[in-house]
Amino acid sequence: MRAMLEGNFRESEESVIRFPDISDSALEKVVRYLHYKDRHASSTARIPEFPIEPEEVSLI
Repeated sequence: MRAMLEGNFRESEESVIRFPDISDSALEKVVRYLHYKDRHASSTARIPEFPIEPEEVSLI
């Protein structure tokens, strides 16, 4: 995604990345995970498990 926004792609011109083949709920979970990962990136403490429900597994 970073390469798409920083490279010579349409996404970098528009500052928008579209994921037409990914459902809204799956994409939301991915965004939540990326936020979780960034928030805990520099943590030295035990990192809590990322919450994902069994019914969400089929989305990913």
